[in-house]
Amino acid sequence: MHPDPFQLYCDFLKGRPGRCVFTGQDGCHAFATEDEIDATYGSRRDGHHFVWLDTRPDLIGFVNDDHIDTLLTAGRIASTFCEMSGVTAYSRDGLKTAVLLGATRMQKVLDLPAPDGKVPADAIGTLPLSLRWQFASSALAGSVPHALLVEKMVPLGATVEDGEARGRLLVLARRAVGADLSDIDLEAGHWADWAVHSAERNARIEEAAEDLLDQLIKDRGRLQ
Repeated sequence: MHPDPFQLYCDFLKGRPGRCVFTGQDGCHAFATEDEIDATYGSRRDGHHFVWLDTRPDLIGFVNDDHIDTLLTAGRIASTFCEMSGVTAYSRDGLKTAVLLGATRMQKVLDLPAPDGKVPADAIGTLPLSLRWQFASSALAGSVPHALLVEKMVPLGATVEDGEARGRLLVLARRAVGADLSDIDLEAGHWADWAVHSAERNARIEEAAEDLLDQLIKDRGRLQ
């Protein structure tokens, strides 16, 4: 009998290690859900989130760090965000995929059936693992107000460079005014271009500031 994916995911979030679904290695502290790979304490990738850039294997469960390295090297996944340090990579494809991921998640929640404004618990059970876990405590009472679930999807405190958050807000804003969602892919690409250029500009500014500081220190030394 296969273990319940949701229970495995809960074990992962509680810090319990598991066996890699790709390699069979034990003691893993990263997890592949339906739409991303997350890592927690015990992994050298602690706090990092990875998105798939190609077809995701039909596997859900723990992942070891070496396999994450292999996937990164092959360009199959991209690191897009870290809970401790924010945005971790400025791969255009990775950032665009993060926007689309957030957009898809928000659409799934907005499209949940809600008779009388409330979403049945079994409908919440159809969502990706990360969202099921996010809504788990609310679903204990049975049906949940749809508005509450949508409110929980609003990424409070997210930075402007957070692609997944951008995707959620993009869909929410458009659905709020009845706008078309057909160009979300194009919008995600435009935003990824902006994020890459912004990161490159900030890196040049930081480099120039460091060079200026080094020069000031050298000039001060010559004057003494």
